[in-house]
Amino acid sequence: MSTRQGSSSTAAKLDDMITIVDTHPPLGVTDKKAKDLDSSTRLQDPTSTTRKTDDWWIWEILGVMGSALAIVAIGVLLFFYNRKPVPNWSYTYRGKVALLKDKAAHVSFNAILAILSTVARICLLIPITKGLSQLKWVWFAEEERILTDLTDFEAASRQSLLQSVKLVWRLKGRHFAVIGAVAVIFIQGFDFFVQNLVTYSVLPWADPSLSKPLPPNSEELFARWQNETINNPDRNILPPPELQVARIANAVNYPHVGYGPYYSVDTEMKANIWAALYATDPYGNWASASYICSTGNCTWPNYSSLGVCARCSDLTPKLTKSCTPAPGIDPAGVTGCDVSLPNGFSLGGVEKSRYHIMAMNTSSPPLAYTNYSSPIAIIQSITAYNTSFVNSSTPISASECALVPCVLNYDNTTVDQNPDSEKFGFNGALFQEYAGEIWDNLTIDNTQAFPRNGPTINVAVNASLNGPSRYSMNEDAYLALKYYIEALLSGFVSVNGSGTLSYQTDGRTQNVKADSEDAMQAIYQPIDSCFDVFGNSILDWNICSINLLSIGMTKIIRDNSFNFTANSAIGVTVVYQPTILVAWLWIIPAGVLWIFSLIMLIGTAWKTHRSGVRTWRGNPLALVFLRLGDKEQEMVKDYGLTEEGLHKTAKALQVQLRFTDKQAQLVQG
Repeated sequence: MSTRQGSSSTAAKLDDMITIVDTHPPLGVTDKKAKDLDSSTRLQDPTSTTRKTDDWWIWEILGVMGSALAIVAIGVLLFFYNRKPVPNWSYTYRGKVALLKDKAAHVSFNAILAILSTVARICLLIPITKGLSQLKWVWFAEEERILTDLTDFEAASRQSLLQSVKLVWRLKGRHFAVIGAVAVIFIQGFDFFVQNLVTYSVLPWADPSLSKPLPPNSEELFARWQNETINNPDRNILPPPELQVARIANAVNYPHVGYGPYYSVDTEMKANIWAALYATDPYGNWASASYICSTGNCTWPNYSSLGVCARCSDLTPKLTKSCTPAPGIDPAGVTGCDVSLPNGFSLGGVEKSRYHIMAMNTSSPPLAYTNYSSPIAIIQSITAYNTSFVNSSTPISASECALVPCVLNYDNTTVDQNPDSEKFGFNGALFQEYAGEIWDNLTIDNTQAFPRNGPTINVAVNASLNGPSRYSMNEDAYLALKYYIEALLSGFVSVNGSGTLSYQTDGRTQNVKADSEDAMQAIYQPIDSCFDVFGNSILDWNICSINLLSIGMTKIIRDNSFNFTANSAIGVTVVYQPTILVAWLWIIPAGVLWIFSLIMLIGTAWKTHRSGVRTWRGNPLALVFLRLGDKEQEMVKDYGLTEEGLHKTAKALQVQLRFTDKQAQLVQG
């Protein structure tokens, strides 16, 4: 009796704590109405849209398909823009609302990527989280489980990182739900994976708007800009865009001579000849042709120009050294040597001095370049180094260079003002130019009126992009250069008894006056190395000087035909822009997560079908209407309905989900 009373008392307390869901019809509903309502519900339920969506896994399928489309869209977007400048998408309002008129809205590349990433992440979560929610019912339907597992599944399905890790640990990696829990863990970094797909680097890109010929009205545009500049001296007014086309000086004819005596060299040419002889910087302004490059970064591929070329050859093997005593000439106790070439040109000159350490000559017959009938000059030199007197052990070299009018075909010219250039000591634009081919098959047509008796060079049609096939130099300009160079590059460098260097002319009568003494000083100065027009390194001092001289002469020939409106060789204007670089390895985690979502859809559907569990997923109504068995409810009475009490009760219960025709219960076996 006392036991029954105790049980009644406990049951009364339990009734106070647990709300019983009454499944009877509400008051006022007759049995007939209740049957009709139940019948109507049963008839409508199997055909309802929601029921079909749940049973056919429509949302999960849409999630898998949507995430696939979003990931593919990310891949297509990155494939299309990989190694391309960052796009600039904008819309400017042209409507009638004054407040918004001419206002622009911009959308960045990162914004589009973030949208696609968000869509992909949301769609991936649908099959993963819904799958975890459904698998908790499968978990309890398979066998008796601790009731607290319900909390772990629910928290993991709500993307709790900690609870997902806890669920993986609880399942020991032995249940299909582990795939979903692992997917929840890694999907937290989905945005990180997508953002790391893209890096940005500032790279050079061609601006097509600045790589086209000048318009027909270029003179008018230039005059208008010039007037505007004069009228506004305090403003930095840029030329019109049509005149900012990348151009570089190239010449088809050179007619210029200087003022004064007949055959006088143009003053600009003379100044640059001296700049080249005394050059210490092979990339200085004296060597760079004039150009227009609005960005400071331009390239010119494959174009031709008239110029002067240096063809040089080493004559050292042809030298003859004769060492015999010369009393009164040789120092005491030392036997000097006479050094000469087969054509009679000698280091000692006509006086046979053994104190000459360099001799340069433009009047001796050529030994290497006999094929040129009308060169500007044939320059031969013999040079001794590191000595003050020539004897049998003195190192000596000889060379011959032919300076000839020529056509240079440049295959690559660049102007680079990249900030990185400053790291290598270049504080301005770095000008580099290399020829791929030169033509020096010049002829002089005595029957031609103008240019009279000047050298002409014919090249194949379309041999270069800028197109001319005939290049010429007027007779006056050609002879002025010829006479000046022949007079300039004839002389000696000697050492007197005290070891002091002296520079002399060779004493021959020349057609024009030139300061050959200064030229000898410039040429004998040490030069570590230089480059010819092909970019090949030159180590011989004299050959280096002659090559630099030809480059300096070519610059003036080109510049004299160049001005702001000259339609010279057109190049490519380069603009440094942020460029998209894709690190494709970071697409792998996104692909793996999509595979996880597909596996979760297929696996969850299969396990649900096999276990006979309803497709409740995370529906809270399932928890409302799901009840414990009578025996299990008896176990709740000792803990109460607090959060701690519920947890202790659940931890003490091992239950299994079982179904009957009318209800589902969590019961012990």
